Parts: sequence; structure tokens; C-alpha cells
Amino acid sequence: MLSIVAGVLVATLSGSNVASTAILGSALAPEMEKRGYNKAMTLGPIMAAGSLAMLIPPSSLAVFIAAMAETSIGAVLIGGAVPGIMLAIVTFSLLVILTAVLHPVILNPYPLTDLKVSRQIAGNYFPVCNTIEREP
Repeated sequence: MLSIVAGVLVATLSGSNVASTAILGSALAPEMEKRGYNKAMTLGPIMAAGSLAMLIPPSSLAVFIAAMAETSIGAVLIGGAVPGIMLAIVTFSLLVILTAVLHPVILNPYPLTDLKVSRQIAGNYFPVCNTIEREP
């Protein structure tokens, strides 16, 4: 799930699916492999999330297509935002969740201590995460 969320965030910054996939692959794949994730669950979501950059603005492909079609670039970018977000939420996230339910052997359990550290790090960078109720 992290790779999909990170893919959406990187797609909004880069606008290039090649750059997005390269960033995600170099940042997430080594850590996931170090933790013992299955190769399919390491690379599959990263490649799927990297492909979102062609839909989510600022997409360089959408700008090129709009320029070639001599239509409004803004309309094409806005037209790609909703399908890109829906694709990320519904299709990719659902695929990861269904894989976790149907084939739990593929996934590694995440240690609770790592989740607490991740929550603290997220709270430092995204203060809204501090509003989430924490366990005592």
C-alpha cells in the first residue's frame, strides 16, 4: 500500500512515469527486499504505481497529447486526475488487499515496533497524523 500512496505522491511531483518508477524502485525495492518481501509483491505495486504518472497532473504525456490535439491542456490534465486517483484507490489498492487476503504467505507481517516508529516519523512530517488516536 505504501508503494501505491508513494506512487501517487511522486506522480504529482514528477509528471513522468519513467522517473516515477525509477524513484520508487530505487527507494522502496531495496528496503522491501531486505525485509523479505516476495519479489512479485515488491516490484508489482511499484511498477503499477509508477504508471499512474501518465494520468495524474502534471503529466508530461497529457500535455503532449493535448498540444498535438490542439485542445485545452488544463482540461486534459483535469480529465486525467480523477481516473488516476480512482485507479490508485480502487484497482491497485484492492489488488494488494485481495492478495493479502487470498495469499497471506506472500506478505510479511510488519513488526509493531516499526509501525510505531513510522507513525512518529509521519507525525513529524505531516502534523495532521498527530490527530489520529494513538494506543496508550
